[in-house]
Amino acid sequence: MRKMTMTMILAALLVLPALAQFRPGGGLGFGGGGQSGDALLKNKSVQKELKFTEEQTKAVTEIGAKQMEAIKEAFPLFKDDMEKAQEMMKKARETEAASLKKVAEDLTNDQKKRFEQIKIQVAATNKDVNVFKTESVIKTLSLTEKQQDSIKETIDVVAKDSKELFDDAKGDRKKMFEVGKKVTELRGEAFDKVVKMLSEDQKKSWTEAQGDKFDFKPDFGGFGKGNKGKGKDQPKKDDF
Repeated sequence: MRKMTMTMILAALLVLPALAQFRPGGGLGFGGGGQSGDALLKNKSVQKELKFTEEQTKAVTEIGAKQMEAIKEAFPLFKDDMEKAQEMMKKARETEAASLKKVAEDLTNDQKKRFEQIKIQVAATNKDVNVFKTESVIKTLSLTEKQQDSIKETIDVVAKDSKELFDDAKGDRKKMFEVGKKVTELRGEAFDKVVKMLSEDQKKSWTEAQGDKFDFKPDFGGFGKGNKGKGKDQPKKDDF
């Protein structure tokens, strides 16, 4: 039972935050998952790069703990009431996003500058097409209105296709896991398409905007205390 509990929580963490970005007419949002936008502030390697103070570390740790509690509260509903579970997850994400935004706003000027570079660099590595809709990137690359329209159209197509995949997978945890991987592929293809739209000068600005190379290390260990990713409760793909 505990193993299945961890598996269901993992499914929520991996799939729902990403798929929740695909909403009718809304395209994709930047920062839905733990590896983009302000959510990167929860990452240990990012905190180290930004030289987080003890107070800053405590703030994001508490935010993450509250998010995990919200997930644990929602997971029993995934099987019997997916709609309610999604609504609870949506509310939890909104609360977390607001809290992380406040932490980001309170960063020092040097931290803000480096964090912006990190966000762009990680987005480039993960091929997160959503980054091209952020105000900072639009300004940095001097994207034309035509380019912005093309980018929006590209993202909207991915949003539509992803929503269809998600709707088809509702109620099936294994399918949801596979949809998560497919959505990542679709976003990657969209990212490559957008990069090809850029001029040589824009591509140069894109590279410069990433700053010095940063060794981003995703945080994804166990869910329980003392679990370092090798314990018996560590969920595996085959558990779905």
